[in-house]
Amino acid sequence: MVLLVIAIVLTFSISVWGAHRTGRSHLPSTKVIIFSSTVAIAFLTVCTMMTARRSLEEALLTGLLELVIGFALVVEVGEFM
Repeated sequence: MVLLVIAIVLTFSISVWGAHRTGRSHLPSTKVIIFSSTVAIAFLTVCTMMTARRSLEEALLTGLLELVIGFALVVEVGEFM
């Protein structure tokens, strides 16, 4: 379970670094980075919660919440930058 949490932190930090490196000039690339990291972190969170013996419904709802927040960020990223 510790390895899954470390993988989540590494995924987040690498995606932040990649989004920072692309900048405003490559907005589609930034959106791809945000989308792919959102999917990866949601998957790792569900795996972590299943490893911690949480119920399947709780784990999937947590993953769904992360995906919804990530998709909203992808849609609104142009206004943030």
